[in-house]
Amino acid sequence: MPQISGFEIIINEILKIIPFLIPVIIIEWGLLIFALVLAIKNDVVYLPKWAWIPIIILVNVIGPIIFLIIGRKKDSNSEREDKDEDEEDWKQENK
Repeated sequence: MPQISGFEIIINEILKIIPFLIPVIIIEWGLLIFALVLAIKNDVVYLPKWAWIPIIILVNVIGPIIFLIIGRKKDSNSEREDKDEDEEDWKQENK
């Protein structure tokens, strides 16, 4: 009967874990891409864009979450009012 080496045992354990890791990896990459797109397209606060991008990429799951919580520039009330006025104008024009 052939003996199973330590390396084969480790490989077998890794293969058992992979089905659970695939969804986590997909979510991590989705979060990374989402945060990068927002950082590039929108205004940021507290740090310049060039500083946020490496944080998002290098700090894995925590970097994008930190950016989404504190790094994005929030809409001010005046910008929201402008958007509301634009929506009302558009609705009136398309009646």
